[in-house]
Amino acid sequence: MVEQRLRYALGLALLVSAAVGAQQPASPEPLHAVPQDTTRAERGQRASPGDTTVIPPLDKGRAVDAEMRSALYELMIGDAVAALSRLRPLDPGTESAERHFLIAECYYRLGMDDSLRTEAATLAAIPEASRFQPLLHEQLLLADYRDGDYARAVEQSRTLGDDPSGVTSLLAGLAAYRLGQEPAAKSAFEAAQASGGPYKTYAQYMLTLMGLKADTAHGVATAMLALDSLVPSAQSPASDQLHLTLAQLAFEGAQYDRAASEAALVPASSGLRAPALLTGAWATYRAGKPQPAGDLFATYAHDYPELPARDEGRLMHAQVALQLHQDDSASHAFRAVADSVSAESQGLGANASGLRGGARLLVNSRVADVLLLGDVAGGKAVTFPDTAAAGIDALRVAVADSPTATPTVPTPTPVSVEALTRRLDAAGIDSAGAAKGGVAAGAPLLRRVVFMPASGASTNGDLAKGVARLRDADVGVALADQSLRSENANISLQVANLKRMREMIQGEQDSLRSGFGPLSIAEDSLARVTANVDSAYYTLHRLIGAQASDLRELANENSTKLDSVQQSLQASATPADLAYLQQEHETSNIYRRIADEVDARLDSAIARNPAFALRDTVRQRGERTRALIVQTRAAGTVAAAAVDSAQARVERGPSETRLTLRAALAAAQGRREAAANALVLTVDRELTARGIALAAAMRRDLEAAEFGSATASFFRAIGSDSTAAPSSGGTP
Repeated sequence: MVEQRLRYALGLALLVSAAVGAQQPASPEPLHAVPQDTTRAERGQRASPGDTTVIPPLDKGRAVDAEMRSALYELMIGDAVAALSRLRPLDPGTESAERHFLIAECYYRLGMDDSLRTEAATLAAIPEASRFQPLLHEQLLLADYRDGDYARAVEQSRTLGDDPSGVTSLLAGLAAYRLGQEPAAKSAFEAAQASGGPYKTYAQYMLTLMGLKADTAHGVATAMLALDSLVPSAQSPASDQLHLTLAQLAFEGAQYDRAASEAALVPASSGLRAPALLTGAWATYRAGKPQPAGDLFATYAHDYPELPARDEGRLMHAQVALQLHQDDSASHAFRAVADSVSAESQGLGANASGLRGGARLLVNSRVADVLLLGDVAGGKAVTFPDTAAAGIDALRVAVADSPTATPTVPTPTPVSVEALTRRLDAAGIDSAGAAKGGVAAGAPLLRRVVFMPASGASTNGDLAKGVARLRDADVGVALADQSLRSENANISLQVANLKRMREMIQGEQDSLRSGFGPLSIAEDSLARVTANVDSAYYTLHRLIGAQASDLRELANENSTKLDSVQQSLQASATPADLAYLQQEHETSNIYRRIADEVDARLDSAIARNPAFALRDTVRQRGERTRALIVQTRAAGTVAAAAVDSAQARVERGPSETRLTLRAALAAAQGRREAAANALVLTVDRELTARGIALAAAMRRDLEAAEFGSATASFFRAIGSDSTAAPSSGGTP
């Protein structure tokens, strides 16, 4: 019985020992030890990767090249201010001919001719800028001509080479003609004529006028023959100019029918309609056709009320009525002229004082340069567009591998009364603008003064300089404003980026907050699993431990019984019996050692089971996950506070750069205000001089109107007496 129990306990111990031994590793660990993370160990064995972000060093050459290409694009789309604001701040250490050329092109397009000359001088000293010189010399000539510096224009023309288009020769001839240098002008016009370009006709026209001036005896007939050969078949501004000139020449040669017919060939849509209409009216009147002449005079006075010759047309219309014995109509017409002229003269005031405020209105509206246009009413004001030689073809020379291209320069065209009127309308030189500007004389008189001839060459020079200074000041303000707007745009982008960053941080915080719910559920579930595993551990430990104790007790009991048997058989025991008893003793010792081994290794053996080994790992990883989420939320809170602080700092007050830019803008605005005030004084002097001349013309017109009214009344009285005498039965 004892032996059977011993064998049963031995079998159970061997079963448990085998089951545990199959799961235990060679080196046992404590119960709650965390198993080694082999994945992390593998990562640790590899070298941790560094920051792979590559921040290349600034390549100033490429940066400057990119800025210059952007500026070239802005020039091509007509935004010279943006291009100039991009080019000027570039590092002066990266000087290049292309940069100076593009800056010069900006100045030319903006009308900053003094700055253009400075850049051109800089380019002249750069050897690799030779390809820019032909274009720059041509633009400098155009700039000198539009500035009224005819002497410099003539001097500039001597530095030019071949001129296939003929434009530089034409401009040089016009400048020399203005200076009275007729031989030089004739030579230049002949060169433009010989070029065969688009300016050939205009050069021939100027040569014809010069021939007329040189030969007053036979010049009219010769000039008319020459101009007849120049008139193109299609209607154009050039053909209108030729027809008007032919009409004026025919009128001077007493060929009134020819003059009227030539004037009639100028269409109503032409910019030269006003002088053609007045020339045709006078020619028709001199040809002995009072009725159509009166209609033309009336049309002229009605369609062009802002021209100085308006009252001339009204007086001639009344005169025609008087000549046609329409005494009542003539008397009313003369009286209407006298009344309106008298009222306008009073509105003009003494020494044209009623025009005060007009100078400020013209300057603030940026139309003071209309005073430099010359005789617009007579069709003698001829201009080049501001964009002359400034098209995309002119910029091709900036590209080194592009073929050389001659820039297109439009043919000079007359400034029409209609175009100037539209410009004044768009600028607010009307009744509302005059009332707002405090012009007592009113807008009609101010506009008539604008169309009056210039008072003198010296005043024109002062006006040109003042207009140029104000233009430069306007560009300075535009550049300062562009820089400030660019800085504000950068700040707006910074604020937008900060707001976007704040939204991203908030989104991440929200996602972390939503992750706490599943984590808490998982932790609760893990706690229950851990409790169950702990309970199973203690149950299993108790069962196996009890069996090991039973095995040890059986082994001890078996040893005790063997000792008792050996003592009782001591005298009669054979060697075989003693050997058997010794074998049983050894077997009991083996069982005891097995029980001791199970007790010693039971804890580590159970802990090696995956169900028990991963329990602490999962819990610790959950705790680390929670700690990482808490740390991430804390970092997000800190980052959000930093972003909010940065955004508040950016939005709260201006930076040092913005303060500097605002100071530069204020300084530029101060220079513009000073230039505007100086120009107002010059314009006021010119308006006063023209107003005094207009007042003198008004007095003459008033005298003529009063005389005509008296004459009409006299003839009407005579007519009444002559019709009343026969009715009384007397003899006439």
